[in-house]
Amino acid sequence: MFEANLNVHFFDSIGEDEFIEKEDKYFDFNYKDTYKMFVTFYKYNEDKPPIENTYFIYEIIIPVNLCDNHKLYLEFLPDGIFKLQDLLFNSNWHFFIEDIKGENDCYYKTHSEFIEQIIKIRHCYSNILTKFYRTRVIIWTDANYFTEEEFIHEHAIGRENKLGDNY
Repeated sequence: MFEANLNVHFFDSIGEDEFIEKEDKYFDFNYKDTYKMFVTFYKYNEDKPPIENTYFIYEIIIPVNLCDNHKLYLEFLPDGIFKLQDLLFNSNWHFFIEDIKGENDCYYKTHSEFIEQIIKIRHCYSNILTKFYRTRVIIWTDANYFTEEEFIHEHAIGRENKLGDNY
């Protein structure tokens, strides 16, 4: 999808007593660019052994050209959700809305400069999402919402999260 080779690093977050050891691996798909990918092992239930109780989170680093940021982290969760980490919007929803309204223009050269930055960020993540044939996105801020907890932090064996028309 990204027309890049992958340099994959594996990490074990299972615990002290058990350890999944896997060497780093380079996947050459004959592309000019190479992206880093991290695969981290976790346990669904800390009280059970890792066999049939392990899930993986895949994180790929995508080079971008956004303001002061030159990479985005795309994380694939075990239940069908994927997320872009650390988009350059204001992380506090209240301040982000104030930014859009122009109430914080004293922090920018002009309001149009801020809006152009937001459009550039949106265009960047839209291009990434179209590679997965996705048209909807949820943007969470620094609040701990119920849906964020349910979709992003709670993992269960065989669970697949989907957003229906009710969301």
